[in-house]
Amino acid sequence: MSRGELSRRLQRSESWVSRRLSLVRELPEEAQELVRRGKLCGHGAMRYLVPLARAKRSACQELVSHLSGRRTSARELKRVYLSWKSGDAEQRHHVVSNPELFLKAAEAIWGDVPEPCVEGDEIQDVTKDMEILEAVSHRARRRIREMEGTIPIAVIEVWQAARSSFAVLSEAMERRIDAGSRDAGSDS
Repeated sequence: MSRGELSRRLQRSESWVSRRLSLVRELPEEAQELVRRGKLCGHGAMRYLVPLARAKRSACQELVSHLSGRRTSARELKRVYLSWKSGDAEQRHHVVSNPELFLKAAEAIWGDVPEPCVEGDEIQDVTKDMEILEAVSHRARRRIREMEGTIPIAVIEVWQAARSSFAVLSEAMERRIDAGSRDAGSDS
């Protein structure tokens, strides 16, 4: 079946289907098994181990072999992957050969606050989310224009929930924008 056909049958986006397929097509078997057993977070494996496996499969296999005894969260996989990605050859070796030691050291240094190298990725993630919101909004407007007759109750109920969520997001964005403009105007 094509991704498009799977997408239609599962009522999910092609991107969603592609990310799930990458778990079985890209990840080493040992990583897949850890995801199935709940030792590795599936979301984290998709987000961080799949790109690692694509970049350097042997590093992914080594990392997974050293993580096999512990439950690893998406946040921890993110920390390991971003440090591996930004490190030189020696740093990369240390991160994948002893991820538990690396994670303990990272926790002692940064605690629950993401390390500095994460900032660019977070900006890209939020920007992508906003672009998706814009695209989905545009598509929904087009579909509503194309609808004939009255709008079904199910659509109205989902619209009300979406409008409420967007109102909360709008308030949060306005607060952050206002706080940023106040900070930019001060002479500290």
